[in-house]
Amino acid sequence: MIRNLGFFFISCFLLGGCTALNSENQQLTNHPGEMAELQAKRDKQRSDYARSLDDEELKREKYVAEHPEVPAKPLGHNGVDKRFIKVIDATNTLPLVTRVPDTEDSDLVYINMKTYALTFTRIMQSISALGQKCQRASAYSGRDIMEGCIDKLATDLKNFSSALKTTKSYKGKVASVDDATFGAYIDFGHAARLMNMFEKLCRAQGYTGYISLVTVAAPCDDDGQTLSIRAARREGLIR
Repeated sequence: MIRNLGFFFISCFLLGGCTALNSENQQLTNHPGEMAELQAKRDKQRSDYARSLDDEELKREKYVAEHPEVPAKPLGHNGVDKRFIKVIDATNTLPLVTRVPDTEDSDLVYINMKTYALTFTRIMQSISALGQKCQRASAYSGRDIMEGCIDKLATDLKNFSSALKTTKSYKGKVASVDDATFGAYIDFGHAARLMNMFEKLCRAQGYTGYISLVTVAAPCDDDGQTLSIRAARREGLIR
């Protein structure tokens, strides 16, 4: 997906600002011909993808059938600051998929939660937001805490990946991610703990009924609708 990951993680995390595949844009800044070629390739991929998902359900179904999801290519270590290798390895544990195997577009790489696709772009934005939070905390405390932030990010990503793979309810996954999202920032560790709690409580009640999270209650069997906690209480679905 991304060739120059060293620059990617430094720009997203240390500098606190990244956009989709920002690393390649920077890498090719001095090569306008290559930049134009890469941009044309991205535009064509997006155009092809958009056309495939127009209003006609038949075309959508045909596209899905002809372009099955495949695992996204893992991120590499080439040229990466050794401090970030643990973050890359943790990212590679995420169940990322795509329908365009050779894509250079991070919007087309995602985690499929049936009713919601968590794109790699959103994951990068969260890494960027975390970098900004760590920079502010370092400046406020007068201590360099970036190494601790990197370690925590790697641990949270691995826990998030594990929770995604063990939580049965897709609506529980989506609700957990929603309740762990603060602006542009997804707290991956918080989302993982919510999913683990949801799965444990659902298992205890035979995967029936509802479980309350932070602001919403989600069904264990995926048949019902995710509701606000107030609405779920009003309906007698939770205490």
